[in-house]
Amino acid sequence: MTDLIHTEKELVQSLRDYIQEEETKLAAVKSWANKLDALSKASTSDPEGYLAHPLVFVCISWPMFSFSDVLFGLLESGKQISGESKASETVHVASSQRDGCEALEEDEQQLQWFISNMTVHRQLFPDAEDETGAAKALMRLQDTYQLDSEAFSRGKLPGMHADALLTVDDCVYMGRTGYNDADYYHAVLWMQQALKQLDGGEEAVASKADILDYLSYSVYQMGDLPRAIELTRRLLIESVFLFAAATLGTCVLPKGTRQQYITQTPGHQRAGANLRYFERILWKQLKEQDQDQPPASEEPILLGTYQRPKDHLPEREVYEALCRGEGLQMVREYSSRHTSPERGDDARRSRLFCRLHDGRRNPRLLLQPVKEEDEWDSPHIVRYLESLFLHRQALAEQLKEAEDPALVLHLTSVLLFQASTNCMLHAPGRCVPQIIGTLTGRISTEQQQLLSAYQSLVVKQLVSQNQSRKQQQQQEGGEEDEKAEEQEEEARDVRTQLAALTPQVKDLMRKASVAED
Repeated sequence: MTDLIHTEKELVQSLRDYIQEEETKLAAVKSWANKLDALSKASTSDPEGYLAHPLVFVCISWPMFSFSDVLFGLLESGKQISGESKASETVHVASSQRDGCEALEEDEQQLQWFISNMTVHRQLFPDAEDETGAAKALMRLQDTYQLDSEAFSRGKLPGMHADALLTVDDCVYMGRTGYNDADYYHAVLWMQQALKQLDGGEEAVASKADILDYLSYSVYQMGDLPRAIELTRRLLIESVFLFAAATLGTCVLPKGTRQQYITQTPGHQRAGANLRYFERILWKQLKEQDQDQPPASEEPILLGTYQRPKDHLPEREVYEALCRGEGLQMVREYSSRHTSPERGDDARRSRLFCRLHDGRRNPRLLLQPVKEEDEWDSPHIVRYLESLFLHRQALAEQLKEAEDPALVLHLTSVLLFQASTNCMLHAPGRCVPQIIGTLTGRISTEQQQLLSAYQSLVVKQLVSQNQSRKQQQQQEGGEEDEKAEEQEEEARDVRTQLAALTPQVKDLMRKASVAED
């Protein structure tokens, strides 16, 4: 009996630990739900102004990417726990507890439906490639308009009024993206900004030691040895502090890193080796030049502190200047150097032509070359005519032959977007909900309702196909599903509704084309 009492006590404690762990996971999901809810409210209050901000994609995609990882991790654990509980019930549940078992089975069915639904929608979530692409796009935007990292992270961009801020962890991700691509120029700018915001009291998952580690080596790659040595010394001091704090428990460390800092030796081995290496290189340079060691610059690292490395594309600086509105000044300078006042710009205009360009005998352009018009000769600026029209024409032909409802929805959404905005758009299928959202106010209410209803049916069909595959796998394994016939009936009903609505959805583009003409 004594052993039974102790066993019961252990079971109760295990149950409490399990409840605490599940509450922690649920708190994480609630936290992400609140963040996404705040983003949703900000976007719906002024959709056009909000989506016009360059940082908005980062503010939406990065939380969604992290949220999908957290959510699907919880779903997998919930699926595993559900399977274990079901096996346990088969052995231990008495007949007097059948009502409770039925309630558990109903909860399990709801969980399975939610998992299937979220699995289908997961393809719409931003992935790691979208994250990296967003970071690189922001870096190109920063270079083009010569924007400071601090103003960029605070959302203070010219002509932008919506609030979109980058956190310390966002800045660290920007810097790490540049670091992984050996783009140490941008790594320095963004790691310095992350360090500044962290020193300002902003909370973050990334530690100061990690930021200093990236920053010191990136500064060394930019050729600033004195500053690299100073940053490495700060890294060593910070590492010793973290080791002492982790050992004594005198400060709060990022979750899951306490044991890591305890097991590390004081002084960060890589930082110590880097410091000795940097000091040796600097000593050799000073000895060759017969100079004393200069003090490290105490000025903060700004946009003009280091020169951006030359790009392999010689036209990059030219088109960046044009985007900044410096084209007229460039033209005046060129005209004063290369033309005489008597001739003016007539001689230059005579060298500008229109032509049909086949891309140097590109097979795709032989039968239908593109129309090309010279806007300027140096730098060579070219305008392509009717490109959007030809692209829309090709998509419209593809839409006529399309039979798959998902493809019909994708093509119709893209074509409606192009017809309403006169902008070229290349978007994967997972972006269809965002495209339909941007069409609000651009197409009629009836068209919007039809498109949304068709989208819902397409999602249901994808969920049904996913469930059918799982049922087929279960049948091959010898398992039977009593609800297979009911689900098959629902799938047939969805296919019937899609077959009825598909001609109407295709007709939306024809009506839009007629209205546009």
